[in-house]
Amino acid sequence: MSSRPRLALRITAVLAGLLAAALGTAPASAAIDARIAQSAPAQSATWSAVPGPVGATPIAGQPHVINWNLSGILVAQYFQVTNTGSLDLTGQTYSAVNSKATNGNAPPAIGLDACIGATWNTVLGTCAGTVVRIVATTQSAIASTTAIRAGGSLSLRAMPITLPNFPQPYTTTVSVSVSLSQTRTATITNT
Repeated sequence: MSSRPRLALRITAVLAGLLAAALGTAPASAAIDARIAQSAPAQSATWSAVPGPVGATPIAGQPHVINWNLSGILVAQYFQVTNTGSLDLTGQTYSAVNSKATNGNAPPAIGLDACIGATWNTVLGTCAGTVVRIVATTQSAIASTTAIRAGGSLSLRAMPITLPNFPQPYTTTVSVSVSLSQTRTATITNT
């Protein structure tokens, strides 16, 4: 066999390799892998909802006590629940309990209604948002799914939902609690 065909084959192979390199189809090379590790201090979160008078600074751990002396007059009373924690709340648990009258008769049942998306107009007794019944004194504790952002408040109205004609003063005690499951999901943020 002549050396000419072999030489032609070698030249063709070299030219093909040079052409492939020029076109960027050279054999693959390993990519550079760079990683940065950074530590950040962990911050703890708090969650709490506290009931209290409208516009007042809430007192943690204290229920809100509403005094009634209706004497046949239908009167609503307004208060707020403030998120004093650092996390947004997705819900709270409410209970409302009436004191027992001295003559043994039960006072009127009281319903607690939230004004979602607005605040109660305490003069007209109206809500420009959506009215949602949260709990009544005739019920056990109720878990609500009303959201309150951190530092925000929920506007509530307490009002008799049964015959309010009751001759003796009485009180309604409103308690609010929050569990971790009623907060927004924990997140990781870059600082």
